[in-house]
Amino acid sequence: MALKDHLSRCHEQFKAAKAAKSAAKEDDGTATIQLDWSENYTLKQARDEKGYVWTKNESFSFGSLSDDTSHMSESAWAAIKELVENLIRQKNITTINIISDSPVSQFRNKTTISIMKKYAEEEKINLKWIFLESGHGKGVADAVGAALKRKFDETIAFDPDNIYRNALDLMKAVESSSDIKLFVYGTDDIKTVKESIPNIATVKGTASFHEVFAADDETLYAKNISNEKEKKLKTVTKK
Repeated sequence: MALKDHLSRCHEQFKAAKAAKSAAKEDDGTATIQLDWSENYTLKQARDEKGYVWTKNESFSFGSLSDDTSHMSESAWAAIKELVENLIRQKNITTINIISDSPVSQFRNKTTISIMKKYAEEEKINLKWIFLESGHGKGVADAVGAALKRKFDETIAFDPDNIYRNALDLMKAVESSSDIKLFVYGTDDIKTVKESIPNIATVKGTASFHEVFAADDETLYAKNISNEKEKKLKTVTKK
């Protein structure tokens, strides 16, 4: 029974992810982002979050580089914050779908839920996070990560005497020769996100959620599987 349930969740979450990508390619106001963390890049112990973005008029790979190797929820949001803001400000996106694996320490937790609710309220957008079944979150984001690592390796091998002091130096060295859109964030960016997050109480059932939706009208919903009926969530802010 456990295996059957696992396979069923795999199927439904892949199906939901596919639908989110299709919606982005058909609707001017929708964007879908699939992301994942890379392992530390050994040269400078830099970390990158990488992925792919679908919109109606453009699809592209992206990578967010940092010297900070944390990959907690606030770090994940700091890594994509500039990308998300560009989608909203420059492309007039009003609905953003995010697809990722489901590790509790990184994505599927009360901090992510709190950030989603706050950001949807502030930006007046609809924000959905689709969590793929555990162990089945690899995909296009990993291909982007591999391409980015190859580009770093090639750049360093071509000019071995150059000194790359940080993630920004590495980005400047590769951005002109890569189609991958690159962003840089730092410890201060992570700190800013962390300090802005409302301190909410534990949201019951979070570890079982496979979809969370924060609406622009300040409501919050979750589903244990994406094909199920959503349930409204209530968050309690600690004082």
